[in-house]
Amino acid sequence: PWLTTADLVPSMGLARISFLEIRPGDIGMEALPGASDNHIGYFVGFDADGRAKWVHCSSGSGGVAVNNATCFRYYYRLFDN
Repeated sequence: PWLTTADLVPSMGLARISFLEIRPGDIGMEALPGASDNHIGYFVGFDADGRAKWVHCSSGSGGVAVNNATCFRYYYRLFDN
């Protein structure tokens, strides 16, 4: 069965955070949970220029990409430790 972002947030206990709080392992979403179309990435850190780097599936690269995607606007903490 498919899991929507509306299901994912409560089922995994994700807590919404701001970009200022982001740290590796946090999740970024393109749209709010429950949107009909969404894209998810995992934050892996900042590059040498201070830009956020994400791991996500990218049809443009033909698979998994690690890059400075700018589509993520909503941020969630997966692990709070």
